[in-house]
Amino acid sequence: MHQQPLLSIIFTVYNQRDIIESTLNAILEIESFPFELIIIDDASTDGSDDAIQSLLDYHQHDHAFYFDHEKTAGRANCLNEAIQQASGKVLWTPSSINQLDEKMLKETAESLAESDVLFSLQKNGFPESNSILQWINFIKKSDWPKDGAFLWNRNNIAASSLFFNPVLSQFHGVELAARLSTHSYPLETEPLYTTAELEKHAVPKDKERLELVFLLLRSFEWTDEERNQVLHLVESFSTSGDSGPAVRSHEALLEEAQQMKEDGRFSPALELVEHVLNDQPGHPEAKQIKLEILEKKRRFVEASELKHELKVSEDKPANKTPAEDIVTSIIIPTSLYGKAGTGTMPGKPL
Repeated sequence: MHQQPLLSIIFTVYNQRDIIESTLNAILEIESFPFELIIIDDASTDGSDDAIQSLLDYHQHDHAFYFDHEKTAGRANCLNEAIQQASGKVLWTPSSINQLDEKMLKETAESLAESDVLFSLQKNGFPESNSILQWINFIKKSDWPKDGAFLWNRNNIAASSLFFNPVLSQFHGVELAARLSTHSYPLETEPLYTTAELEKHAVPKDKERLELVFLLLRSFEWTDEERNQVLHLVESFSTSGDSGPAVRSHEALLEEAQQMKEDGRFSPALELVEHVLNDQPGHPEAKQIKLEILEKKRRFVEASELKHELKVSEDKPANKTPAEDIVTSIIIPTSLYGKAGTGTMPGKPL
């Protein structure tokens, strides 16, 4: 009879070839406990599929399962798809791994599976469910725990609650933990792993903060005073903009992105550049840095498209001077090939 794995590890990737080798090697070299690995490539175009296939062929793990999408579905939808395939007692969904503490991971998964707790979390001051002040302070923080900081005790979580919010693009674990924290406080653990550079620079945006605020307002019985505190927090988001990179100038962001690129930290550099382009889609310097990063990450299809876009922009004729700004009109008489003048001449008489 097939032994139920202690741990189901879910790894999703979208155009992140630079984190695949370290992450999959760290996972596939686990030897001290039974686990299964579910990998989903969310329609990457940077060669991620080749990297995954190569590592799976090398390790030949009996319980590694690989799925690839033809169209991008988003991380949350990929995670939810993988949950339906998973059979482990405990779920783990790291975004990237640099180094893994196998002994700590085994001890944490075993302790969680034998407990009545719904999830575990690396120590970081997660709020108590009945403390509005702790929740407000947590929402304001810029260092929310990453998805890999959580382990989920799937046998104790109702199927109706075990899903990741597809509205979000990051910090799916925090949102799920906030929903579950009305029923259970997490088992605190020591750090299980270190992340790749991609995750070290992730900062919650106002969208994630607001989603958490509204979830808390729906989930808990607050007093009027506590609700007013939360609503005041919402107002501060609408006036301050996203925390972290959003309050910095485009020049500062691009300067940091350029330095990251030179240091070989391509993924966080691309994140900063994309932030600038979201605010100013036509920013030429941002586009040029993005092109260089895409080429470094071997995402040649996207790089080619962007290079064509830059070439078209360069070939466009300069904008004509508005008629009201013309000071002088110059008339050149011609012979034989002259054309009749059309329109008006707003300049001063010659």
